[in-house]
Amino acid sequence: MSNYNVTGTISFIGETKEFGQKGFRKRMIVLAQDLKKYENLIPLELIQERCELADNFKLGQELTVEFCL
Repeated sequence: MSNYNVTGTISFIGETKEFGQKGFRKRMIVLAQDLKKYENLIPLELIQERCELADNFKLGQELTVEFCL
């Protein structure tokens, strides 16, 4: 797996959603990058215990996220 970083401004913070009987949870945030010519929207999903991290985020806040593909 490779680790990557992305930096953008938070444009959306979703509610935590729960799925199935075992209680799998996920929460979406969307980062916007202004790349002069166009705006790039990057959806990211937080899962399980990481859902609570978004409680500390605010719309318009700049954020750098490390993720794996």
